[in-house]
Amino acid sequence: MLLFLLGLGLAIPAHARFITSTRTKTFLVPGRTPAALLAALAKNGPRVSGHLAYARTRMKSTVEAGFVADARGCRISRVDVNVKFEILVPRARDYAAFPPAVKRDWRRFRRHLIWHEKQHRRIWLSCLKRLEKDLRTVRASNCSRARRIMRRLHRAALKRCDRLHDRFDIKERRRTRRMPFVRRALGPAGKAGS
Repeated sequence: MLLFLLGLGLAIPAHARFITSTRTKTFLVPGRTPAALLAALAKNGPRVSGHLAYARTRMKSTVEAGFVADARGCRISRVDVNVKFEILVPRARDYAAFPPAVKRDWRRFRRHLIWHEKQHRRIWLSCLKRLEKDLRTVRASNCSRARRIMRRLHRAALKRCDRLHDRFDIKERRRTRRMPFVRRALGPAGKAGS
């Protein structure tokens, strides 16, 4: 049957594998008050593109492909997308000593950070799933050209995804500032307080 379809010149879709792994790590934040914790986050928290972040998600992706040449040129016959995530979130060193209200606010803040980072993971996966779909349709005059197209599409997908992350972060910044923990840390004047 396969030979018959090839004989008719019908395109056979590329086989695709999408492999992901996620590792969550924590970093300790010293302090016993919301203001002290926020100040420690500002000093020792992760940086994303050179800017302060309360948490971070790193992504590394590789795309491998198999190519098949025929009389009409070259097409991708197999696409393997391997994506590794590392999520980094804060953990309060002195959590056991917090008063109940601070514990509650910290837990809520931390859950929000984890949710936020998982949204970044979701955005990356969406971009790379779209890339995988696009790669399955690549056809070029030769396999070297098909490989160059594959690399160009991968770079373009990552750039497109960076813009989506930036938009998401801008939108979420206001929401994070309204978290009870952050409001308590900044105090009524909007500066680090009790």
